[in-house]
Amino acid sequence: MLRRILLPIALITGLHAQTVSTEILGLVTDSSGSVLPNATGKARRVVTGDIRSTPSNETCNYICPVLEIVAYEVTCSATGFKTEVRSGIELQLQQKLRLDFRMQVGEQVERIEVTGAVGLLRTEDATLGSVIEHQRIVDLPLNGRNFGQLATLMPGVVYGTSRMGLDGQQTIGQRAMPGQIVGLSANGQRDTNQNITLDGVVAVDGFKSAMLFVPSVEAVEEFRVQSAVYSAEFGMNSGVQANVAIRSGANQLHGAAFEFLRNDVLDARGFFLPATAQKNKLRRNQFGGLVSGPIKKDKTFWLFNYEGRREIRATPSRLAVPTPAMRQGDFSEILQPRNRWYPNDANPAVTRAIRYPGSTDPFPNNVIPASLIDGAAKNLLTFKNTSPFSYGGILPLPNIDEAARAAGSTLNYAGTSDQVLNSDQYLTRIDHRFGDRDRIFGRYVIVEASWDNNPVTRLDRQITSYRAQNLGLGYTKILSPTMLNEARFGLNRVRASSVAITTNSGFKLSDIGVDQPVVGDNNRPLTAFEEGIPNISISGYTGTGSAGITENLNSVYEGSDMPHMGLNRYSRGSFASAPESPASSRAAKFSGRLISRGVNQL
Repeated sequence: MLRRILLPIALITGLHAQTVSTEILGLVTDSSGSVLPNATGKARRVVTGDIRSTPSNETCNYICPVLEIVAYEVTCSATGFKTEVRSGIELQLQQKLRLDFRMQVGEQVERIEVTGAVGLLRTEDATLGSVIEHQRIVDLPLNGRNFGQLATLMPGVVYGTSRMGLDGQQTIGQRAMPGQIVGLSANGQRDTNQNITLDGVVAVDGFKSAMLFVPSVEAVEEFRVQSAVYSAEFGMNSGVQANVAIRSGANQLHGAAFEFLRNDVLDARGFFLPATAQKNKLRRNQFGGLVSGPIKKDKTFWLFNYEGRREIRATPSRLAVPTPAMRQGDFSEILQPRNRWYPNDANPAVTRAIRYPGSTDPFPNNVIPASLIDGAAKNLLTFKNTSPFSYGGILPLPNIDEAARAAGSTLNYAGTSDQVLNSDQYLTRIDHRFGDRDRIFGRYVIVEASWDNNPVTRLDRQITSYRAQNLGLGYTKILSPTMLNEARFGLNRVRASSVAITTNSGFKLSDIGVDQPVVGDNNRPLTAFEEGIPNISISGYTGTGSAGITENLNSVYEGSDMPHMGLNRYSRGSFASAPESPASSRAAKFSGRLISRGVNQL
């Protein structure tokens, strides 16, 4: 019978870090290797001019925490020493980048400039993972433009088959558009154990732990997949930890437009398709663009992205359906020796003869008298209201019966399973600097989509509408040269609603002679929303029934606050460290966070 699903409301509170722990740190020494106190490190983000300045502590370590990604110019200066500048520094998501400086004696106005890439050796943590940067995201071919497929470039990471399927183009029931979902598995962990964040805030639903929308590849700056040995800030999930960063605007105006086309006219025939079968139909258009730039130079930046998807699929299929004679009660065909329905039956005239219950005499010529056929059964084969066939009923009439009989096949109906998928995705982001100490960002994604899934049996056609939304807000404030506070809020909301062709159509199951009350609810009658044909199985033939109806509403909201305190004023007692200790270790920095997280499901 049709199902109406209402998921219970739940509230969950727990520690679940969503901060973006991206930082530059290092040790400052003189030319002899001795530590150099009272130095100043500055990190300037090239595209926006944003500068983060921090003094070295008494252990001569400096640290610039909670940085945005992409290119930086890092400067170190100290009285009596030449200023050293490192340019071309590419900072990756969740990276703790170590840049040690060995200062040369001289005037501060003298500059030593070093240009070049930093070595790939990671010495600040033991996390196993990789970063896919923007260039690879936009350049590598992706089926359906799902950036999650790139995660499989990393050792031990595969598609989560219960989420994305073996080809990365599937989904979970009717909770998301096919191909518009991210689910990953690493090192044998189930994809249900994954966690994904977008700009440091929650991006998965609270029911299936899946990302049910896919930002445009043009809008993704980079993403990082951690497969094992996570930092302590990642909790609650033992599987893949994926962190996605959306691009921000810059001081220059940038834009891009795209159109990606797949069309079966350009495709070869499937190798295993019968010679008479048509090709699978596929018409997919993905189009859109991205623009970004400054509102106020060095202060306020914006980004806007749109992506549309228009897709039509048709997959040829063949079914076994009752012949017109059988629909009238005439089953004489199955009495014939070696008939197509029972080709291995040695004596079908005896074993396949139909008898009235309790009688030993078969019906003449295996024809059931019309008076003995139940009225509800007749109505199921002939009703017109909401039937997908012009002649009515729950099953199609055979359209290749003669050819099937000649071939000895029971597959006497040929058709296609059709799908129409449409979606429109909008993404915007604003970044603003109030000054050298205060910075905020806001990012919002909304996806409106529909999926018309019309199987070859037609009666179980299902139409699903989706709306996915994700909001991320962040505020970073430098309280002092040794203290920084980062606050973030995230909201992930997904709504999916599926209906059948009988839903709210005026169809009543009782009109065709079938009475099926809701037994678990005091035998009440079905509502107009619940009405439909129950699932019907016919041995040896194709079964059918109306599609299920679902209503899913899932909201995950999250707030976090994380203070960062350096060592030059907080290095007493257990927080003291030797000069060679990494400035980013938990012995060299105190980080605390207060996080509230909730899940609402309907």
